[in-house]
Amino acid sequence: MLDLYAGSGALGLEAASRGASSVTLVEHSLQATQACRKNAARVLKAAPLGSLAIEITGSPVQTFLNGSRAEWDLVFLDPPYELGPAELVHNLEQLTPRLAADAVVVIERSSRDAELAWPEGLELEKRKDYGDTSVWWVSPARRPTQ
Repeated sequence: MLDLYAGSGALGLEAASRGASSVTLVEHSLQATQACRKNAARVLKAAPLGSLAIEITGSPVQTFLNGSRAEWDLVFLDPPYELGPAELVHNLEQLTPRLAADAVVVIERSSRDAELAWPEGLELEKRKDYGDTSVWWVSPARRPTQ
C-alpha cells in the first residue's frame, strides 16, 4: 500500500493495522516525515516480528514516483488542497503504470474542486462528499476483452 502526501502516516498505518503487509509513506515535509517515523515505530512495535514492512521517504511525490518501480494495489492520495489539478493529474499519470490490475486509488480533495480530467488508464468509480471534503475512488480502466 502506498500513502502519498502521508502527513502523519495515519492512513497508511491504519491500513497496516488492518492487514497490509507492506506500507510506503511518502511525505516531503521534514516535520511530517518525523511524525511518520515516530508513528511507524509504534505500529512496528505492536506487529508480529517480520510481518510488516514500512518504508518512509522524505522526498517530493514526483521524485518518489519517478524513481520507484514498485507495483501497488492500494494507494491513498491526500494532497494539500492548494495542490493544483494539473500537478495531481501528473502524479496520477506517473502512478498509473505502477498499479496492479485490481488496484484501488483513493483521493481526498476539497468538495469545491471540480472532477479531474482523469489520465488515460484510470477511471472514476465513485465520489462521496463529506462536508468540505470529497473522496474519489479510482481504479485502472478496464480493458475490453477480446
